[in-house]
Amino acid sequence: MANINLKEITLIVGVVTACYWNSLFCGFVFDDVSAILDNKDLHPSTPLKTLFQNDFWGTPMSEVTGVVGRAELLSSIFFLAAFLSYTRSKGPDNSIIWTPIALTVFLVAVATLCKEQGITVVGICCVYEVFIAQGYTLPLLCTTA
Repeated sequence: MANINLKEITLIVGVVTACYWNSLFCGFVFDDVSAILDNKDLHPSTPLKTLFQNDFWGTPMSEVTGVVGRAELLSSIFFLAAFLSYTRSKGPDNSIIWTPIALTVFLVAVATLCKEQGITVVGICCVYEVFIAQGYTLPLLCTTA
């Protein structure tokens, strides 16, 4: 494991504190009121053992299980499929194979429809094309620019 000195820890704690400082003075939002403020298990008069016996959430969560991360999961699956399809678009004699490129365009569209960040696969494909497929290096690009 890497050795972390006190300066690095202080820097990390300082950056995190600076980033989240404005949120320290905000109130509760969404389901925080029912989960924290109105939760009878968290009152001082309630015995500690009931905290482990009762369900924590104030409203049933079974109806929304798995809904929250579905867009991210679908987008990432199509993101990876689009990138893998793009990596197959170069033939053995450096020719272009159009079927994987057409599939990549379709998969990028689907990834973007699932979640907006899916469009970033186009940038990843561009970086792949420049540095892997074409074989350029960063120093070479800097000297020719």
